[in-house]
Amino acid sequence: MPNVRTINLGSKGRWLALGLEEQYLIFGVAKQAFDLWRQGDVPGTKAWFRSQISDRTGAPVDSGIATRYTNDIGRFCESGADDLWLTLGPGYLYWGHAVPGYEIIDTYMEENSNPPDARESYLLARKIDGGWKNSDRAGRLLERHTLHPKAINWLTQQATMGTIKEDRYFIQLIMGQPLTEWHTRQDMMDAAMAAGWQPGPDVPVAPDEWLREVARMTDSVMNTAKHSNGQIVERVIKNKEIRFTKAELELEIIRLLEEKDYRCAITRRKLIKGDKWLQPSVDRICSDGHYEPGNIQITSWAANRTKGDLPDADVAALLQALQMGGEDDGIDVP
Repeated sequence: MPNVRTINLGSKGRWLALGLEEQYLIFGVAKQAFDLWRQGDVPGTKAWFRSQISDRTGAPVDSGIATRYTNDIGRFCESGADDLWLTLGPGYLYWGHAVPGYEIIDTYMEENSNPPDARESYLLARKIDGGWKNSDRAGRLLERHTLHPKAINWLTQQATMGTIKEDRYFIQLIMGQPLTEWHTRQDMMDAAMAAGWQPGPDVPVAPDEWLREVARMTDSVMNTAKHSNGQIVERVIKNKEIRFTKAELELEIIRLLEEKDYRCAITRRKLIKGDKWLQPSVDRICSDGHYEPGNIQITSWAANRTKGDLPDADVAALLQALQMGGEDDGIDVP
């Protein structure tokens, strides 16, 4: 499971607009401290922070805070590509994965009471892979006012940067998965009641009798993608990358099944579990594309096998001509 980290893009969101516009994860750090850290002098970095005066207390920064500031540099610069970063904007919760490697995109003067040379700072940035997102994997906006008040508390109790202990909650939130197990916890119910907050509807969940089919299709796609990497055997096998995690793919299959009322996306015929030809299967809409959002649909095994390079409308017409469907089955051929 990836680490879930929260970050404030600058004091009072001063870098938020820049970060969202340029698709950056942004962090400001004192130049002298960062230069020491880059040289591998972690004790020196901590000592430098301890030599600074805290505007909050008017006294030198204490050891614990100095250690946290030093660790923040490492978290920002060295965290893995799988780590999930969260930041609260004025209207939404944003999330993304940072591409490894940082760059210095600007310099600025920090606003505090320390000498000018100690206030010289770097603005560091890491690109967000695919850009910041403000909706879950099911496409629902993560509007700030819809977030559970306890979740807001978890996000805002951190300092500039922090690792969230309740990481599974936010992973499920981003994935668009049901959160009932969390929202029925006593502490969360108490926080919701105090704030007058009501949860929205959870994402659709497949009926129990379809769970095994969803798992079968998910495993089938994962195995197909694993062994379809352009290798040459007796023929060239097309490269079929999968751009979902297993959990994301399961959720997408459930969503597509419900969207089409458990009917084939090509023929409109009702899907039947265990039937040789009418059982559901995952089909790539563009056969030269990958298993990724927007390029998969759920079809009957017959339609999938027949398809090849034919347009969907031709597949439906062909199957109708073979009397594999009819008006009573809901087929609507253009």
